[in-house]
Amino acid sequence: MLDVAIIGAGASGLMCACRLISAGITDIAVFERNDRPGKKLLATGNGRCNLSNSSVRPEEYNTDDPYKLADILGAYGFEPTADFFEKTLNVMLSSRDDLIYPRTFKSSTVLDALRSYIEDHGVKITTGSFVDKLDDKAKYTVIASGGMAMPVSGSDGNSYKLINSIVKDKTAFCDVRPSLVQFNSSDRDIRPLSGMRLNAVLSLYINKEKVAEEQGELLFTDYGISGICTMQLSRIYDRYIAKGIKSCYVSADLVPEHDKDTLAEEVKRRITDGKDISSRLSGILPKEICEVITSRGRDIAGLMKDFKISITGTRDFEHAQVTYGGLKLGRLNDSLSIKEHEDIYVIGEAVNVDGPCGGYNLQWAWSSAFAAADDIAVRLS
Repeated sequence: MLDVAIIGAGASGLMCACRLISAGITDIAVFERNDRPGKKLLATGNGRCNLSNSSVRPEEYNTDDPYKLADILGAYGFEPTADFFEKTLNVMLSSRDDLIYPRTFKSSTVLDALRSYIEDHGVKITTGSFVDKLDDKAKYTVIASGGMAMPVSGSDGNSYKLINSIVKDKTAFCDVRPSLVQFNSSDRDIRPLSGMRLNAVLSLYINKEKVAEEQGELLFTDYGISGICTMQLSRIYDRYIAKGIKSCYVSADLVPEHDKDTLAEEVKRRITDGKDISSRLSGILPKEICEVITSRGRDIAGLMKDFKISITGTRDFEHAQVTYGGLKLGRLNDSLSIKEHEDIYVIGEAVNVDGPCGGYNLQWAWSSAFAAADDIAVRLS
């Protein structure tokens, strides 16, 4: 019988194996359904792998047990993660503000380091191996096969099926939804703007109440809107679905560097004769956007500062970066073993923990892997 079986060779599964090996445990098997490990990890950060954030704050995450999450991140946060990457995995790190990357700014660097460390210590990663039931092949089992976001990477909900086979209580799970994902809109007049990008401040209104604000690049698409600031707002949108959403829209301040009065003076100066208004406003915003604005009303400055985009929902799991929901963190011990089955651990995205863009979700993958691996190492010793 193996000491440890790890199901899933994504970020959390690979890191769990590495942490166990660093503690002297090598009687491990890692099972991956894809033909190669780390498929989703390679896509992280547009291939650059924003692997952590030096200012991770537990309160920025969605979870059902914020106190347990804070304890885990407190014990296994950025500093021990960075130390492990640099001293054990030999990955030199670099920062851009609070965002932490491998110095090469390549996801392949991180994946290669994890794989090499595992394989150099004689631990096999078995690819093309789909685990559809839990058995007694190991003393301890770690479920690290992801949530439902980006199912092409193998994260198609199999984690939940495995957990459901031993945890029969449906209340152990939070409903899962796509998160860090684009918004759909029914507004036909913005569809010709598809592909256009501009810096904006986006405010999310749910049931006529402003619930969140983000600044960054707004990208118009043929289905609605995208961009990092949009994806950040989708996490807030997820929180309100269970409460009920009667109406939802995003108000975009398309010229955030000027107040409305200043902007109104600039608009007035450009369109004194009322001719070819959109062209004369193109020095403020692209002409195509100005055409939509002028078609919506006469308060041009007001519309530039409050450009409403109706929201009908988010895109699906295929387009999401992470999963909102999953097995409740509160149903796990501090070590992330299942309370009713303490020889089985659940880590990474299968747990009801998700964070914003900026290294938060990979930090949870590393932190949860450390917590489980260290507990297993103590129990095996």
